Amino acid sequence: MADLKIIKTEYKIVFMSMYEEVDVFDDNIDVKIVLPSNLVYSATLFTISNVKKLLEMGSAQYFWAEDMIIVGDLTLMSINKVIKDIIDEDLIDSCMCMIGTTEKIFRGANGFEDIKHHGSPTNSFINR
Repeated sequence: MADLKIIKTEYKIVFMSMYEEVDVFDDNIDVKIVLPSNLVYSATLFTISNVKKLLEMGSAQYFWAEDMIIVGDLTLMSINKVIKDIIDEDLIDSCMCMIGTTEKIFRGANGFEDIKHHGSPTNSFINR
């Protein structure tokens, strides 16, 4: 029997608004995904209910957003699973936009280790 290599997917999620105020079943949230390589990616996660509501509120017959990822809900468990799956399937460059490095995006950060997982404006983006 062949040895199976277990690969641990490393990443950190940074919320660009206060996650504590999110309606996990009907909302959207901007995220930055930080990889150990210090690359930072950006996307917006939308629930299906939120897309429907935004479509109904608008006058256009369509809805789109750059780097949009539609999710079933915005619980931390679901968000982590979605991000892990995207990285594991090597889809991050297709689903998100690479926007820079930790040093350029997060003032005061020198690398991956400095970024706080699930960081947000209320609990800081950087480990201190």
